[in-house]
Amino acid sequence: MSELEQLNEHLQPINEWLICLEKGQHKLQKDINTFKKDVKAVRDDIIRSDNRLTKQERITANK
Repeated sequence: MSELEQLNEHLQPINEWLICLEKGQHKLQKDINTFKKDVKAVRDDIIRSDNRLTKQERITANK
């Protein structure tokens, strides 16, 4: 077995590990993006609720 073949044999598990790591990073990035969208949606809901309550308070205070 030549030195190049031996080197390739030793590098094969490392290459497989790197591919697995890249897939995991991609999935993690997708999960982070989903989480950010969910947090923004919740934040927007809170702001809308706060605005509705503020409007109700003004209406009630003026009566």
